[in-house]
Amino acid sequence: MTVFGKYNGEEITAQFSAQTERTDYGVERSPSWDEVDYSTVRLEALEILGCDVNMGDLPSHLRAAIMDLSDEVEFERED
Repeated sequence: MTVFGKYNGEEITAQFSAQTERTDYGVERSPSWDEVDYSTVRLEALEILGCDVNMGDLPSHLRAAIMDLSDEVEFERED
């Protein structure tokens, strides 16, 4: 399942998507839930100081820092 999250900073707004994996405790009849697979996180849109920015135009260290913002995002399903 695809889930989405948004980081709203003072100067940066970043929209992310990710895939989830179904997981459980590994015990028969244990509850199961969807968990974000952080290796699948993608940046969907980036805005800096109100301007749309293409990630490809940024240096690699800045791209990595922006992707790290996804750690602060609450991912949810969009209905």
